[in-house]
Amino acid sequence: MMFLKMQTRVGSWSEELPRPVGSRDEVQSICCHLSLHHICSCRARFADESSPTQQHFHYQHPVRRRSGASPTTLPAFCCNMLTSLPYHVLYRIAELLAAPVSQNRNAKPTSLNLALAAPVFYVPCMRAAIRLAEASPTNHTTFVGSDSIDADSWSEWIPGDIVVTGFDDDGHAVDEINWYLVLLPRRQDRTFLPYPNVNAQDGDVEEDENSDYGSNSCNDLIANDRNVAGGSIGLANQDSCALGRIHTGSDISRRWSLLRVPHTQICRYEVVQDYGYPIPSLCKSLMVYGTTPAVHLPASVVELILIEPEVPDVADASFMFSQLPCNVQHLLLFSVFNGNAAIVWGELFANFPPTLRRLHLANDGAGSIGEPTRSALAALLRRSPGLREFKLEWFTSCGLDAIVAALPRTGLQRLSFEITGALSADELARIASCLPAEVDRLQLQLHFYSQPEHGARSFGEHFSITVHDLDLAFDGAASSACRYMQLSGRLQRLKLTSQGLGDVPALIALLGRLPPSLEYLELIFWPLGGTSALPKLASCVLPRLKSLRLVSCGLKAHDFDVMIGKWPPTLRRLDLAGNDFDVRPNGLPQGLSKLICDVWGEVPLSGYQVM
Repeated sequence: MMFLKMQTRVGSWSEELPRPVGSRDEVQSICCHLSLHHICSCRARFADESSPTQQHFHYQHPVRRRSGASPTTLPAFCCNMLTSLPYHVLYRIAELLAAPVSQNRNAKPTSLNLALAAPVFYVPCMRAAIRLAEASPTNHTTFVGSDSIDADSWSEWIPGDIVVTGFDDDGHAVDEINWYLVLLPRRQDRTFLPYPNVNAQDGDVEEDENSDYGSNSCNDLIANDRNVAGGSIGLANQDSCALGRIHTGSDISRRWSLLRVPHTQICRYEVVQDYGYPIPSLCKSLMVYGTTPAVHLPASVVELILIEPEVPDVADASFMFSQLPCNVQHLLLFSVFNGNAAIVWGELFANFPPTLRRLHLANDGAGSIGEPTRSALAALLRRSPGLREFKLEWFTSCGLDAIVAALPRTGLQRLSFEITGALSADELARIASCLPAEVDRLQLQLHFYSQPEHGARSFGEHFSITVHDLDLAFDGAASSACRYMQLSGRLQRLKLTSQGLGDVPALIALLGRLPPSLEYLELIFWPLGGTSALPKLASCVLPRLKSLRLVSCGLKAHDFDVMIGKWPPTLRRLDLAGNDFDVRPNGLPQGLSKLICDVWGEVPLSGYQVM
């Protein structure tokens, strides 16, 4: 299933591929167990270099030795399984892996790593990398000679970036602007340049014993006249590499390390002040940073991100926003929402199409959402039945209840509020009572500065929502709301964070109401040491609990004596970081896949990961 049109010029890309369809779930189980070693060790070597059509690939599975570890061998079925997958599944895998190249050799691979494991991976991986990479005019490069890259510019990039240059393939300055996808760096002889390894504990760069990590052998799709030599993705000493960056620009081959991308293939683009490059005509995601949004945006835009934009003149706002693309689904706006900005953003919301699925508003100042923005926003929410995510950051509650009441009553997947300021009990009660009856994930950060006890009670008593994932962060006395809140019987994840001196008795009362459906529990920054919190937790019936995090809670080793023999049998992850144990708590559960525990001067036990 490959409809590919390649340019004959080396290092260029042009493709005509159908948008693949398929569920992300069908490849999630495949990706979650892949490691960078599994991908890069799928070494394919050319048996016959006479013609790309006569190439035969022989996969080898090298043994990787690590200090203090026994050698391991990659099962042959891993390679066979991946190479036999249909195109649309490979593309979904590439989408899930499309991220900057990790500095940790045990991390999951990116689509650029997978692209070089076998020829069948190259097209879907490059396609995903190009579509998901963001092109910014601030990523600029200069070519040195016929096949080298300026070292200073390369040091600012990571593989997966899209960069711009005003030079042709021979290094001559031209009027035409060219865009390139940054690949894994290689020399002129097509061997890989080394990358550093990162120690997971201290972040230092360390040299790996095994530099023969994997080979690239599928660049016949880039250059049909030459085959890739068997290079290796090795590790470098600190003298040659900084953390995660390559500084040997004179050794980097432009021909093999950059892939030219036509302007029309760029799907994610950043508009930056003082850079007058045209917006790609088929752009899907557009970020406007520190400048005025363009009057005419491409009709293809479905995601609009405005970060500290220059607020347009009030007189121009109505005409400017009447030209919005008709299918915008995602909007992120980080700005002020009072004064003239309230009028301008009111025009934006009034003209926004009803196709909205994700809305994120962040306040760049103090205060509430002023009029007419508040009324226009509420009207937009009422005519957006397909809304799935809504997030407000750092707003006071003045008039916020009207916005919450305008949200769709069903279908919301994620709802997030950060509420601050002098809130009255009546305001908090209205906000809590206006929440939708059901949402998949709810995040609330509550900062009460007036009538804290009365306000917390009003909020807690009116809080009644069916939710699967609940994340609550309280500032000081706001945590008293825990005493009165009722938890959904369908709750699977609960995270409670105290950003000050939390009301521990209120938390203990809430722990007594934990539903048996709970699978993940996190308590962060609560002063639980010497309290009855752990005895209450030990008495809870949690037959599905998989993960427990008690982070920076002032706990001592003897506090866990009440948990001996009371740990849920399903528990697999226990995080006790930040509690400063001088000895290891007794009776920790068996069968954990991960334990995080700060113990001074103790050697980690075998079978645990102690950090």
